[in-house]
Amino acid sequence: MIPRGRGFLRLACLAALVESGDFPNSLAQDNLTRFEFIRSIQGPSDGEGIWRVPLDAQVQNAARRDFADLRVVSDDGTEVACVVRLEAGSEQVTPLTPTVYNREFVPGKSSSLVLDFGGRVMKNSLRISTPGKNFRREVKVEASEDAKQWRVIREQAFLFQAEAGGGGRPFSKDEVDLPVGDHRYLRVRVFNQGSDPPKVEIESISAAMIQRAPPTLEPVEISLVSTREDPQSKSTELILDTGARGRVLEVLHFSFNDANFQRAVNVEGRDAEVEEVDLPLEDGGTRRVRREIPWRWIASGTVRRISAGEVTESGEAIKMGRAGFRFLRIRIYNGDDPPLKLREVRGEAVVRSLLFPAVAGRHYRLYYGNPRAKQPKYDLAQLLPRLEQVRVSAASLGAEEKNPAFGTDVAAGPGKSTRRLLLGGALALVLSVLIWLIRSVRRVPAH
Repeated sequence: MIPRGRGFLRLACLAALVESGDFPNSLAQDNLTRFEFIRSIQGPSDGEGIWRVPLDAQVQNAARRDFADLRVVSDDGTEVACVVRLEAGSEQVTPLTPTVYNREFVPGKSSSLVLDFGGRVMKNSLRISTPGKNFRREVKVEASEDAKQWRVIREQAFLFQAEAGGGGRPFSKDEVDLPVGDHRYLRVRVFNQGSDPPKVEIESISAAMIQRAPPTLEPVEISLVSTREDPQSKSTELILDTGARGRVLEVLHFSFNDANFQRAVNVEGRDAEVEEVDLPLEDGGTRRVRREIPWRWIASGTVRRISAGEVTESGEAIKMGRAGFRFLRIRIYNGDDPPLKLREVRGEAVVRSLLFPAVAGRHYRLYYGNPRAKQPKYDLAQLLPRLEQVRVSAASLGAEEKNPAFGTDVAAGPGKSTRRLLLGGALALVLSVLIWLIRSVRRVPAH
């Protein structure tokens, strides 16, 4: 027999469970009628192992931005663990600490120094800091084995610093890429620009060997939404559409009709122009308002083309960061030069993949489009590196279809009204038992 106090506690717990909707097993699982879209997943017929599926613009635009609403379901109705991964490659940086000596400068022309790495050391990058604002300074790097015989390994590299007007943000470029080499000595020379003071000192310099595993990329179409000239910042503003929310670009390729130019470029992004948010009120409620989404900085760099006789040097690509957005705002800083004439712009995006373990003979579907879905927690995230060593098969998505059960709430477990009825019944039962307990206590004779 259950003690009276403990039985009452269990009834109260039952009432709380009914109200919260936290039922065990199937009632706690995701309700697939709340996912708006379905895509078949097509893989190899003998596809035992991990399937890797590239996610296209349709998924990226309809799913949650964090992809918490992606569900893979087998043809027997079983939910399959999955992981969404940005195929961004990797980067390993080995910092180096060379000895700096022979600092020199030619007034009004250049400053230089020599780096001694103490022996043969592989390197491919320098980071150089110089003072001032709104500058563009050329850099030349020479290499030697004995600090006597020198040969040029990099020229016409540039350091930039620009103060963005009109509400923009300052940006700079202080890194110089080098061809991979193991020379003991490097001589670095930074040339003054016209408006510099007589002496521009190299404030600091560091070196590194950067090893990169390349990302998996796909070409994407970039649409030009608008073009505007900003006289205040002396810049050209381009608004671009990458076609997919949260799309991460590795590089933007520009093509201009102009012959000789070198301009600083700033890139910002956002996924939409406005958003709806709930603002708290003093009385404890909320008020829904529409507000503009601010632009967020992504990257900065330079575009240039230099034609001298039969030799043409071109660098019209901007390497992007790892922030992903659908819309981009590009600012090209012209200074007192005329604006560049844009011919076209292309993009290379980092592929975003869905990975999950497949069983031969099974068929799978992807569900997505549920803003209220919670992020699932699968062991697969930790096991995936080991599983990928066995077998990975390429798979693809079929055409997007509307989920025919979307919005029907079939087999969803008790809804809110049902839970309220159950709660009312449970509370009535609790009250009846409580009254019975009180009457029983009154009937007990005193000793």
